[in-house]
Amino acid sequence: MTLSSTPRLEYRTKSQVAYESLREAVLNGTLPPGQRIVARVVATELKMSEIPVREALQRLSLEGLVSLIPHIGASVSELAISSVEEALLIRAELEGLAARIGAQHMTEEVLQYLDAQMEIMSDVIGAGAFDQYGALNRQFHRTIYATIPYPRLLALIETLWDNEPRARSVFVRHPDRIQASHDEHRQIIDALKSGNGDRAGDLVRRQKLQARELLIAQYSERD
Repeated sequence: MTLSSTPRLEYRTKSQVAYESLREAVLNGTLPPGQRIVARVVATELKMSEIPVREALQRLSLEGLVSLIPHIGASVSELAISSVEEALLIRAELEGLAARIGAQHMTEEVLQYLDAQMEIMSDVIGAGAFDQYGALNRQFHRTIYATIPYPRLLALIETLWDNEPRARSVFVRHPDRIQASHDEHRQIIDALKSGNGDRAGDLVRRQKLQARELLIAQYSERD
């Protein structure tokens, strides 16, 4: 188990550090469903006592990300794959639509920002930091969708992201998918630069459906 506790400028309690580190590890798939979490091991890795780690586990339990069983311990909650299947199916249509509309409202400033994000993602891939790619992927897509003038569409997409945040674990569980995703991002940017909304939308839609297929296959193998 490797947890990240990257320092931030604002003050955070040890309990908050443990919570954020464990939550991110669960969401990005570093800690997969069913994985046992030993408070003592986590405390040692994060260089703190077990008390803040146990507080963090309680909080994650309330969010449904961790299961706490008396006299047995903590483990990562199983993923409701049927819910993820449905969410990605809907996301494919909504995000494809958002990308299609976004091409009509794209600015040079946003395109430059997307190019800068691509550089960061390239560095992450080169460093093999696959656990960081999911969050960057979400930010890439959010940048595109933020250009559209339809707040309800954006709210629906954000809700689906928040309801099934572990969908991005596909990048850790299937690292070979990362380079393909990165290449598709370049194609999406090219489509946006040329104002081809239909192609941008089709590429985004296809990405979500591919992620859905990978997750279904992954959990079918476990059954």
